[in-house]
Amino acid sequence: MRKVENARDFLRRRGDHFPGESAWHWKRWVDLADRGLLAAEFEAQRMCEATVKRLSELGVIERARAVLEKSMRNAAQSSIWAGLPADAHEENDAER
Repeated sequence: MRKVENARDFLRRRGDHFPGESAWHWKRWVDLADRGLLAAEFEAQRMCEATVKRLSELGVIERARAVLEKSMRNAAQSSIWAGLPADAHEENDAER
């Protein structure tokens, strides 16, 4: 899995910056991969679609897309351009 190989590479290059329990999940994934247990670990953490649906309806979890979309809306609203006409930043940029 690419994510784990990226973690392995990162820890090889920068692991000294993350001693002890720092980055524990990456270290765990690399260890599990080395022992051939990573797929079983990920499968054990997977929820069936019915559980995902029910937890979503209860507001316990959200899909990554919804979280990212909210984050982008919040960032846009808190921007220095919020409340200004849509082209206000273009006029300001032209003055530079």
